[in-house]
Amino acid sequence: MTIHEFFQQSVGRFGAHPALASKDNKNWAFLNFSQYYQACRRAARAFVKISQSKLRTLKAIVQYKPPIKETNNNIYSWEDFMELGDSIPDSQLERIIESQKANQCAVLIYTSGTMGDPKGVMLSHDNITWMAGAAAKDAGMINMQGRRETVVSYLPLSHIAAQMMDIWIPIKIGGLTYFAQPDALKALVFSKVKKVLGLDHCHYFISGAAPLAEDTTQFFLSLDIPIGQMYGMSESSGPHTISNANMYRILSCGKVLNGCKILLIHQDKDGIGEVCLWGRNIFMGYLEREDMTMEAIDEEGWLHSGDLGRMDNLGFLYITGRIKELIITAGGENVPPIPIETLVKEKIPIISNAILVGDKAKFLSMLLTLKCEIDQMNGEPLDKLTLETIKFCRGLGSQASTVTEIVRLRDPLVYAAIQQGIDAVNQEATSNAQKIRKWAILEKDFSIQGGELGKRARELWP
Repeated sequence: MTIHEFFQQSVGRFGAHPALASKDNKNWAFLNFSQYYQACRRAARAFVKISQSKLRTLKAIVQYKPPIKETNNNIYSWEDFMELGDSIPDSQLERIIESQKANQCAVLIYTSGTMGDPKGVMLSHDNITWMAGAAAKDAGMINMQGRRETVVSYLPLSHIAAQMMDIWIPIKIGGLTYFAQPDALKALVFSKVKKVLGLDHCHYFISGAAPLAEDTTQFFLSLDIPIGQMYGMSESSGPHTISNANMYRILSCGKVLNGCKILLIHQDKDGIGEVCLWGRNIFMGYLEREDMTMEAIDEEGWLHSGDLGRMDNLGFLYITGRIKELIITAGGENVPPIPIETLVKEKIPIISNAILVGDKAKFLSMLLTLKCEIDQMNGEPLDKLTLETIKFCRGLGSQASTVTEIVRLRDPLVYAAIQQGIDAVNQEATSNAQKIRKWAILEKDFSIQGGELGKRARELWP
């Protein structure tokens, strides 16, 4: 089924029911499913019009809020953008719609690879429409005896988890999506949290995109809010496992969706292995990256996630770690550490090792070690700085010759130079989530003997 057929089906069932709600100043504005569908058609005609632009890559910039005061070529307010397509006849749009096939690419979700190169995850119409139905069914959102779901959307819709839960599933089930105000949680009193947020009416709590900490889970349980977790990735069109009231275990990602499969390969003695995924939700491949597609999907159609996990005897999945060296922040941002660590060592030539940390944290921090002399007998790093490092310090006006002098005295000249290098690295960050907010210099460099490096001279971290 194509997304257009999927949408039309829901318009036929829920046409007069409210579909979207957004706040304009103090008042909520609503679109029902029929209006939502017509607005999408109008936007589609505008995209057809923009595609005729002579610009090769960037066709237009559309600013939703606030209104644009000055006039610029190819820069539009939302209202101006919607008017662009009024000159495009319906017959032209219908020809495009009729040419669509369920196995064609419908959505591109950009994600980061293990080395940080952005990859366009191609999701087909069938990926999206099938997953919306499967996830809604397993979450208990279908056949609700007249009850209609309300969804609060606050995460960026460029993320497949938010897109699936806030857009596609509500279309499938006839749900109403509210787009949250940025200041919705100001002055929130914990004792009134459920009532203030409207959660006293909520019967389904779910978390995705990043692991939910146990203390967070326990806190919400104390408020009688059991938050289930789901597991998946952009390449699986969102959730592959899901929790609900009947399938709930603390720290578990729930059970695999009906119609999907999970395989754990290369399991250790504790049953922990790489999580591999299979089903109609698995993506078509990476845009113009056949080599990376073949690395991700094996000959039998299994998607290799790079994540480590185990399953208990009841079929609940627990994610225990990652093979790939990616940091997932508390906000669900995937951060590849290697490019950032490498750039730090390029910008600050006295740095021997740079370790980016921030898994499940609100921001990134970095541990640094300075280049120092090595004991030729046992390979242990010494306190004495290398000649290169000393020369660098002298160029700053610092008289330090040991790591201890710099760290314990917090040498202002050296620390300022390092901060300048960190600032230069942050200037090249692709997003705020990839910026280094805090850093510290360790008093001793890493070594195999010290246990910080493995036998291949790679950092070892729990």
